[in-house]
Amino acid sequence: MRYEKEKQKVEDEEIEVEVTIEDGPSVIEVIRFDLMRDKFIFSSEAFFSNTLYRAIFDEACGKVSDESFVCDRYFLTHHDPGISKLATDLISDKYQLSKIHAKSIGESEDEKSSRLRERNSLDKLVIRATTELKNAHVMQRINEVKKNIETADAQQQMELMNELRQLQDLKKVLAKNLGERIILRY
Repeated sequence: MRYEKEKQKVEDEEIEVEVTIEDGPSVIEVIRFDLMRDKFIFSSEAFFSNTLYRAIFDEACGKVSDESFVCDRYFLTHHDPGISKLATDLISDKYQLSKIHAKSIGESEDEKSSRLRERNSLDKLVIRATTELKNAHVMQRINEVKKNIETADAQQQMELMNELRQLQDLKKVLAKNLGERIILRY
């Protein structure tokens, strides 16, 4: 469980109260569980091609049991300048939501329970992001297998064709979860 201090008014006095902000598994625990459950990672070296992403993932997984770990603060002030810069880029908002959009649904981004705050939709956003990551990994693997088929002998081609079929079946399942349409070429 994670807490943050929140100011509340009690009678005419303003006091700080610790409020639960995260109950249940953390985001990194959900990501790690989802990828390992679907056998996408046995170790992060095999899955992440970008060394900075791998380093962040490994460190975050290592700090999961630390109750006082605040990932954004930790990675923003990381001793490795590459990780610190990447964390800054990932955390900063590149685009600002239009006030017209907020008015159209009758909410303000400042409200704690607003649908416009990403924190309130993490359960859906994290699952979608991990599914997109798995889909990208499968697409990359499909391209590798296709290249290997061109240079393989007859026996290897049969094995690679079977692997390609399995990957394409997996791609269909992931695309269905993502709500994408698959266009088949004949």
